Amino acid sequence: IDSSYAVAWSHLGIVRLQRGRNTEAIAAMRQAQHLDPDNEDYRFNLASTLARNGDHAGVLAVLRTPPPERADLLALQGMSLRAQGHTTEAVALLRQAADKAPRDVDVLNNLGVVLAESGDVAAAREIWLRVLKISPTNATARSNLQARGGIPAGVDGDSQR
Repeated sequence: IDSSYAVAWSHLGIVRLQRGRNTEAIAAMRQAQHLDPDNEDYRFNLASTLARNGDHAGVLAVLRTPPPERADLLALQGMSLRAQGHTTEAVALLRQAADKAPRDVDVLNNLGVVLAESGDVAAAREIWLRVLKISPTNATARSNLQARGGIPAGVDGDSQR
């Protein structure tokens, strides 16, 4: 492997991850990100792998500078802040992510969860109802609504777009 070829390191990291060699995967992904620090795909691969391994401080370090622009990176950063107990900051980042990707049901569902955890159940319910307008059979939104007051009458599996 050419030690200066970031894409090769990134691919190596992904292959190692697929084979369950997480420590080696993270090392390869760190090398890719080091070689091309502005590549948001490399940052996402590394940060999401760190998050899966429970290293939320590592996620935040990877995403600190430069600040993420993409919705998926903002959401990942927000969920890592949530995992560290920083709910207010998590809500702000998840709102930014939802503004950038208003139809991304994963981002919206996560925003709803963090809003509910912060005590704003009404806003969380609005977010989950929005998810159901985008994806009427979304099980996560349905489950979250059911757990927090039920699904309102008139909201069913039919498309409400």
